[in-house]
Amino acid sequence: IGDHYKEKLSENVRQVVIAYRTSTWDGVFHCLRDGGVDVSTNFSSMVSKKSLGERLKSFNAMFKEVHQRQATWLVEDLQLRKELQLFILEELIPAYKSFLRWIEEGLVGSGRHGEISIKFSVEDLETAISNFFVGLPRSNPIVNFEGHPIPHRSNPRVRCWQCLF
Repeated sequence: IGDHYKEKLSENVRQVVIAYRTSTWDGVFHCLRDGGVDVSTNFSSMVSKKSLGERLKSFNAMFKEVHQRQATWLVEDLQLRKELQLFILEELIPAYKSFLRWIEEGLVGSGRHGEISIKFSVEDLETAISNFFVGLPRSNPIVNFEGHPIPHRSNPRVRCWQCLF
């Protein structure tokens, strides 16, 4: 394979990774950002607590949806699969830990510990991400945003991640 072809292929892979991150993870990361939440105070405002709770619920729902989809995706190339998982872990885990600290600070400062229910621990997320791209069978059908079923990997029309290149 010529050097020009390798460079072009590498650029295509980079573009697909950027598109993947944007389309899949930007909404999830948005839930974990501090914008609109007053983290400089002791969270005395109910708006801040309510906002944190809403963001956590949104994060939980979005992460569950992403996990259901991507655990069924298959990346046969083990190195590429590990790189994708690491890419997600390196971005998601620090953001989630920071968000959990904001929640903890808000709840400790308010004395109201029962308001927000944390569904996923950091370890839960790490375990879930280790299941991404391994082609797990799907027990419940998942639909895409248009309401169409996403085909199961045993369906010959299904394309794996590597087929995108």
